[in-house]
Amino acid sequence: MTGANQARGLIRSCHSRKQKKDDRGKTMDTMIVAEPTEAEFKQMATVLGVTDETILHRISAMGFTNQTARLLWLLPSLQVAWADGYVSLREGELLCRAACSRFAFTDGNAKALWQQWLAQRPGATFFQQAIDSIHDILATLPAADRAVLKQNLLTHCDELVEASRPVNGWPRRSLTHERKVISQLAVAL
Repeated sequence: MTGANQARGLIRSCHSRKQKKDDRGKTMDTMIVAEPTEAEFKQMATVLGVTDETILHRISAMGFTNQTARLLWLLPSLQVAWADGYVSLREGELLCRAACSRFAFTDGNAKALWQQWLAQRPGATFFQQAIDSIHDILATLPAADRAVLKQNLLTHCDELVEASRPVNGWPRRSLTHERKVISQLAVAL
């Protein structure tokens, strides 16, 4: 399945489930998963490019596994998308394309988790823990690499905001919320 087809499938399933999840109004701060084995822990370290065990344990405690760890890099953009209280169809499409282009959803756990996050906003604590973890990962990198990766993350957030502008060019009130989140991310990362 191509990235575009995966994105369309994710969008369909996310938006078909969105109404049910929104009616409940639930948020989550952590995911519940089993403690990773040593081999899974090493795989997660490889996936994230992290050797610091403190960072890896924190990410693991948030519920990430070696199959879902790559989703961590998409959370800044997801936080921007949720800034106005919902993920629009255009934002969801862009996020799904980004997820599919960065890595194929060959693992059902990663796909299901991504669908859940698009349909149901993760809690503020979860977002903060994720941003703190990304900051700590970036801090382990050489300055030049850190700057490039941070800029890539923020650029993707900006692209998401631009893509969510209405076709007629009129500003949306939520753009203010989204720009505020991007400014906060720029400082936090």
